[in-house]
Amino acid sequence: MTERIYPIVVAPLSEEDGGGFVAFAPDLYGCLSDGATEAEAIANAKSAIEEWCDEALRMGRPIPEPFSAQKEAIEERNELAELVREQEGVIEAQEEAISNLEARFAELRERTRRVLMQYDEERERGFYSESTHVTLRSGRFLAKTAH
Repeated sequence: MTERIYPIVVAPLSEEDGGGFVAFAPDLYGCLSDGATEAEAIANAKSAIEEWCDEALRMGRPIPEPFSAQKEAIEERNELAELVREQEGVIEAQEEAISNLEARFAELRERTRRVLMQYDEERERGFYSESTHVTLRSGRFLAKTAH
């Protein structure tokens, strides 16, 4: 097998976890080790990487390429960024639609106000007879004649 050099991530362990350091290979699921010092944790992780790869071969499982986890993370981040950009476009379109509806609503409200004012003026001048009245239902003016 060609020697593959996998990145190793090292982090300190809390005293609650026994202290020392943990080291793991992000590309190899579950491949980790620890040690009292960073150097010991790295040395132990290198051994764990060899054992992980040997076991994968024995079981006939594929062995990920070095830095494959990083590449996958970058791809996922790029996909998420694209989704965010798409959502921004959807939000902009929705905001424009809302703005258009608000403008239309304001226009209808103004037209309704003018119709009511005209009706009030005409009623005051006696334009409508006693038998005619206007009923407002569901935003519509309906002319009715008494029988």
